[in-house]
Parts: sequence; structure tokens; C-alpha cells
Amino acid sequence: MLGSLGGNASALSTAYASLNDTQLSAVFEAGTQQTMYANMQGGAPTYSYDAGPLAAAVDAAATSPDAELKARVFELAGRQMASVSGANGVLTPSVGTGDAADEIRAGMEGLLKSDVNGVVEALEQDYQAGKGMTAFLQETLGQDGGADTIRGLVDQLARGNDLKGDMLQRFTAPTQQDGGVFYPAAERMGYFSGALHQAFEGVNKGAAENVETLKTIFGFATGKLPGPGVGDATGWLSDQVFDTALSQYQSGQADLFESIVALTTPTGADGRRPYDGPAEVSYNEGWESVTRIPLN
Repeated sequence: MLGSLGGNASALSTAYASLNDTQLSAVFEAGTQQTMYANMQGGAPTYSYDAGPLAAAVDAAATSPDAELKARVFELAGRQMASVSGANGVLTPSVGTGDAADEIRAGMEGLLKSDVNGVVEALEQDYQAGKGMTAFLQETLGQDGGADTIRGLVDQLARGNDLKGDMLQRFTAPTQQDGGVFYPAAERMGYFSGALHQAFEGVNKGAAENVETLKTIFGFATGKLPGPGVGDATGWLSDQVFDTALSQYQSGQADLFESIVALTTPTGADGRRPYDGPAEVSYNEGWESVTRIPLN
């Protein structure tokens, strides 16, 4: 049903408004088409999955202009993907979990790319624990070319969906809300970075392999930095900050989370250290809502 509504914004809005999160989660679980096969020898049953209906629902939601609707679908699809991905075990042997998780993940990638900044902002507001984003990034890290996919998402968060913005200007641009000031681009980056950290922890590779992945994701960010006479800045990290973040992590002088924070924060005016200013508060709020790791 939900998978047939692509391109019909009104029908998508009505359908999703009629379901609370518990109901929608049940619909998404049914959309993985789990089938149980009894073991005639008396052992544990075997399960199989076909996530086509759920993937179709995610694809349809990607056509909606409503970032909050997309974020809701992304979050709950991610939780279901994590459940499918972890289903195959000694006590619950399952067939097709990898293919089913891949199909859901691909749909989530398309949905996220349709409005990266809008979806991440809605996720940060409505699903602060970041379970769906963490599951998506962890599954993506396990894909061939997954680091390249994440690199593209980071670039859009940094410079805008159209890749025409300046990371530092966006990061430090304030917005008034509820009588106070916050920095939405910084908060979005903090949320995404927190989920990325949790995803790395879930994949559980060693420091050397993580460094190579981080180089793939963030190496492009050492392009031209903003400055007088630079009209086509593409980067936000100085070589010094980039190299220090990775070398200190690999040598054990810094934790993984410290390196990820340094790589997702624009380099300060001195070119030697990450930005230090009021936007940090918003970044930290996004980060800490996912990781529960305080940065102050």
C-alpha cells in the first residue's frame, strides 16, 4: 500500500498521519516478509526475508516534499533494517538477511539524498537518539564504496544540498528560536557525526583500518579554505588539523570520537585548530543526543 504512493504527496501525508510510530513499525516489520520454516529434525526453525515491500515504501516516501515524513520513515526503516541485519544467528538461522538489509539500506540512501539537510534536521528534532541514522551508517560502512557514500553526505551537510555554500559560514550562521539562538547547520553536523561515531564502534575495526576509512570520507575537505580573495572555497579542514586528527588517533593519543569531532568541525581562523566559538554548543547538543559522550 505505502509503496504505491510515490509521487502523490497528499496521499503519502494522509497515509502516514493515520499511523503512530508503533503502528508504522509493525507495518514496516511486515514489509520484510519474514517467513518461518519448521525444522523437521526438531531443531530451531529457519527464517527467510524479502524486504521488497518495505524498500518500496521507503522509495515512495523519498518523493514527498515533507522532510519530517521522510525522517520518520528513515528512522523506523533503519530500526527495522538493524533488526533484519542482526537476525541471522546460531539460535535463529535466517536466509537472505544480508540481501534484505542491503535493499532497505539502498532505499534509505535514496531518501536521505533527496534532502540531506532537511531530513537530518528533522531526525535531530524528533529522534534524538539517532538509532535509524546509526544503523544506516553502520550498514553503509560495510558496503563496497560505503565510505564514498558517506563522504557525499558529509559534503552536503557541510556545504548545503546544492554544494554551493561555505562550511564555516553555514556552521556559524545563527537562528533565533524560542527566545534563544542556535546554529542549525552545526547541530545537524553534530547529530550526523555522533551517529557516524556509533556506527564505527558498531563495525568494530581497528584504528589502522578506521584511519583509512576516515581518509576516504574526509580527505576531500582539505580543499581550498575560505579566506580573502578565495571565491571558490571547497574545503573546511587545514592539512594540519586533518593530519593531526588522524595521526593522534592512530597512535593512541586521541580517541576515535575526538578525531571525528575534529574532522567534522571547520578549522579555525588560525588554521591550526578546529573552530572554537558559540556554534560549538549546538554541535555538541546534536553529538551528545546520539553518543551520550560529553564534549565539554
